[in-house]
Amino acid sequence: MVGNGLGPPTVNQIKQAILDHGPVAATVYVGPAFQAYKGGVFNACEYGVINHAIILVGWDDTQGREGVWIMRNSWGPAWGEQGYMRIEYGCSAIGSDPAYVNLLPPDCNNNGIPDAQDISSGFSSDCNANHVPDECEPGGTTDCNNNETKDLCDLAAGTATDCNGNDILDECDIAAQTSADCNDNKLPDECDLRDLYSLDDGTIDTAVSSDLTGIIWLNQFRVRRGAEVIVAIELAWGWVAQGTPTRLAIWTDPNNDGDPHDAQLIWQSPQTVPAHKPLVPVFTTVAVPNIRVGNAGDIFYVGAYLTQRPGEYPAPLDTAFSYRQSWLAEGHNLQNLGANATLARIDDLIGGNWLLRCRCRERDCNGNGQPDECDIEFGAGDCNQNDIPDDCDIIRGTSQDIDQDGIPDECEPDCNGNHVPDDYELATGAKIDCNRNNVPDECDIAAGIVRDVDGNGVPDICEPDCNNNGIPDHADIARGSSTDCDGNGIPDECDLAAGTARDINKNGVSDACEPDCNANQFPDSYDLAQGISRDCNRNGVPDECDIAKHRSLDVNNNGTPDECEPDCNRNGIPDTWEVSQGLVSDCNRNGLPDNCELDSDGDGVIDVCDNCPRLANPGQQDNDQDGVGNHCDNCVWVPNPDQRDADGDGFGDVCDNCPNVPNRWQGDADGDGIGDLCDTDYLKPGSQQSGENEPNEPTEPNEPNEPNEAGPGEEPARPTPGALCPAAAAGTIALSVLGLTRGRRRSR
Repeated sequence: MVGNGLGPPTVNQIKQAILDHGPVAATVYVGPAFQAYKGGVFNACEYGVINHAIILVGWDDTQGREGVWIMRNSWGPAWGEQGYMRIEYGCSAIGSDPAYVNLLPPDCNNNGIPDAQDISSGFSSDCNANHVPDECEPGGTTDCNNNETKDLCDLAAGTATDCNGNDILDECDIAAQTSADCNDNKLPDECDLRDLYSLDDGTIDTAVSSDLTGIIWLNQFRVRRGAEVIVAIELAWGWVAQGTPTRLAIWTDPNNDGDPHDAQLIWQSPQTVPAHKPLVPVFTTVAVPNIRVGNAGDIFYVGAYLTQRPGEYPAPLDTAFSYRQSWLAEGHNLQNLGANATLARIDDLIGGNWLLRCRCRERDCNGNGQPDECDIEFGAGDCNQNDIPDDCDIIRGTSQDIDQDGIPDECEPDCNGNHVPDDYELATGAKIDCNRNNVPDECDIAAGIVRDVDGNGVPDICEPDCNNNGIPDHADIARGSSTDCDGNGIPDECDLAAGTARDINKNGVSDACEPDCNANQFPDSYDLAQGISRDCNRNGVPDECDIAKHRSLDVNNNGTPDECEPDCNRNGIPDTWEVSQGLVSDCNRNGLPDNCELDSDGDGVIDVCDNCPRLANPGQQDNDQDGVGNHCDNCVWVPNPDQRDADGDGFGDVCDNCPNVPNRWQGDADGDGIGDLCDTDYLKPGSQQSGENEPNEPTEPNEPNEPNEAGPGEEPARPTPGALCPAAAAGTIALSVLGLTRGRRRSR
């Protein structure tokens, strides 16, 4: 130490120390101007908390305002004047805390002989080859495992470990029960629980740059048992701009020789430099996707890379102690570290450890001081087999426990795959378990354990099946295999079997479901079968219902559909109604419309009522009122209902002027009412009185059956008085006229 320790040393005291002991170590405040120094006398003084160590190698009082220190930096020849700076006395607190070292040969055992000589002479052993006699180091004189090898040598040979750094072999800690080994992996539990790989003490003593633009800095670690998987990298930053692109990487060492020239890159990730305070040991954590770096004892490397700018010193270094496991490469090749311009231990340049760490997976998630695998082995439970006790999965939120039963949801039955345990869904009523087998019904159905023929999501066994046919009642009804006429959701056959419905006609159908058009509480079919109602038209419906529903007419209100009553003229109206209402004639009063009875002559008057049934006489004139119409009456003006005609000449006897001698012409020349053919006082034709051989015959005979027909409302013309029959009178007149005519001809 320079000075008396009572205050900062003077410039002259530092000069004297350099003269007496050579270069002197000191400190300085480094700011942006200091970092950017290129050459010349530095006087852009900056002040703050001392943050950098340097070496004062000389001075020159002729330069600067009062003189300058010639200072050597640790940042390589690319900085300043080939790694050196000329800085004015006192500028940026240069020269603070100066010190020097007097080097005397070490004699750790205080035997007055340098340690190196003790070792070279064989007086002392150095099994770990660190140039320190074994007796001066912990474990150098003990043999706790009684293998006739000093514990220090066991450690040096790798035949034993001291993971907790208590200078006692792990196996001895375990045997003495000063450390537990719950998982019987020959490693104290406290070592199993360590999750950090680190070489630094957490302090940034300086920062390093590369002579080239690319810089790679990496730390070497050895895999601990139970810490084979890396989950994060932690690193601090030196002088480097925020946002600078960087890459983090992990390598393995194939031959485990501790030399990264043949390291194999197994992971890298692009990152950017975060906001940070230069040289302040605040670590940035970057997640790593569970990278396995080897087995216990294997060597691996964790590092960072970036392209630096001039004046940047990105890699922070802890120089308090060196494990000789920190490396520096100048270049850009992450894939092949040995191909870079340089690759060497930082100890070959400065010495120290990078503030670059990594973490493995946590081994004691619940903080009970016992590795998780032991908790699991002793019953803590690891249902998802992720090597983390279930309670930790739940506490961390990496597993849900919605039902709060202490079991991660993913480990509980979840038959429908909705990530909610079945028992929770059943307990909250979100799902139904009608058969109480602790499985949601939908899963029973999907797995085919139960049937759901109607597809309503309810197992058939849980639904009413009154007829025990294995099909829910409502499915029977929907399919039509059962009826439910009363709409109560119960098949009719079950209603009947239970006596809740009546089937008076024993046809298997509830009475309430059968037509009962007259609302007499009996099915229509029963009414008809028992004669309670009639069905004249045989349509299966009681007549009174056909009439009430206007499906049938009943114009006469006799309770019988019109179509079932006589309707001889087929006009849809019962005959009796037509007759009673005078809509048709019924001359013979037999209740049958006349137009349905025989009318031989087609004159509109049925034979039984026609006074001339064989001759059409729609007017039915009957002048003599003898019941025989004029058209067929052989004595139109003389009543002769029997129509007797003895001589068959067409004139009734009562009006025939010659009733026993056929005389169709009814000639009566003398007008005495006796036909010429039977008149004794009439000269017959051909006699001597007449002068003729044959009687004079009229052109056509008289037709007794053709009287004058009068029009409607007119009185027919009567024959000449004195004549018994118009036809006979006509004949007599005709003969008389003819006789007179002939007589005149003869008189000429």
